[in-house]
Amino acid sequence: MKENNIITGFNRIEELIEKESGKIQKIIINRNKPLNQRIIKLINKAKSNNINIQRVEDRYFKRNKLHNEILCAEISPFSFNEEELLKKELSDKEFIIAIDGINDPHNLGAIIRTAYFMGVKDIIVPKKRVSPLSQVVFSSSAGAIAYIKPYRVKSIPGFLKYAKDKGFTVICADAHGDKELKGYKSKGKTVLLFGSEGAGISSEPRKLCDIRYHIKSQTGFESLNLSNSVAIFLYKMLYESDL
Repeated sequence: MKENNIITGFNRIEELIEKESGKIQKIIINRNKPLNQRIIKLINKAKSNNINIQRVEDRYFKRNKLHNEILCAEISPFSFNEEELLKKELSDKEFIIAIDGINDPHNLGAIIRTAYFMGVKDIIVPKKRVSPLSQVVFSSSAGAIAYIKPYRVKSIPGFLKYAKDKGFTVICADAHGDKELKGYKSKGKTVLLFGSEGAGISSEPRKLCDIRYHIKSQTGFESLNLSNSVAIFLYKMLYESDL
């Protein structure tokens, strides 16, 4: 995306000022609304980080469908890390999430949010069949995208083969997996693979999985949102393993 993204929400903007202020092109203030002390404090913090502050008329907010907003921030687009960097850093990594295609920016943002909450900072997506790191991803991640920069690889199967050669175990989150997640035991350096929304894991990466786990449904209802599956797997694998 070449155009700047617009984000709203006091907490998101404040967090971006603190963690990655260089992404903010400018902060826009609605001159037609009163400013409370909290916003004045944020403005001063932005100025101390050399962020441009611009006061505009209410029509700017209406034009961008930001009704009732007092302020917003224009940010430059987030970008993916590339595969070459991932390979250089792979020996220092222990747990990686790989996703075999994800087109819904809300899902991608939710996964980034969950991963960061659980302490996982390494997420791999393919160059094709993936949502760009847009304003929607930023908002859905609740700002976690400022801490996690996903890697983009040429192909998921190619990366899995490389990771296996480097000593990683590939574990698939598969609704039809032969093992129940409840029985998971730690396998050391791990790549946790999820399928794309709807289609699941495609045949080639499936063949590269060392173990396939499923989440047992209590009702026989198999439909579970991808980001929810990520949360359940991460909690079990990172917090309940070997208990």
